[in-house]
Amino acid sequence: AMFSSWSRWRAGWIDDNEILCIDGSKVGSYYIGNLEDPLSRVKAVVVPRSDHSVIVVDVRHGTDPTKPLAFAYSVDTSKETGNGPYRQKNTFYTEEEFSTDGITIRLLDRDSSGVVIEVGPTP
Repeated sequence: AMFSSWSRWRAGWIDDNEILCIDGSKVGSYYIGNLEDPLSRVKAVVVPRSDHSVIVVDVRHGTDPTKPLAFAYSVDTSKETGNGPYRQKNTFYTEEEFSTDGITIRLLDRDSSGVVIEVGPTP
């Protein structure tokens, strides 16, 4: 099974310093390495949206190794794990943008090692 970066972090398999937490109130660009690569320094970007919800973006192997897939999903920490705290939001197959919960995430670039995303407030 493919564990998300969030569940790996909760389990202690990913260190706090491998998760980049941003507030999303201003536009910024961020590099995220492939979750499967132990050398990746940043394994997820997390954007808090309320006291108990975040948007997470992480990167995993796709069918084409030169184009890993970026996944955006929300986690509601007020729900127990069995009650479906995860909600898949978007999979970035191409350079595209996606808006949810007041933020816009844009895929700027990717190569075999990871992706560059831009995150900012939805206009």
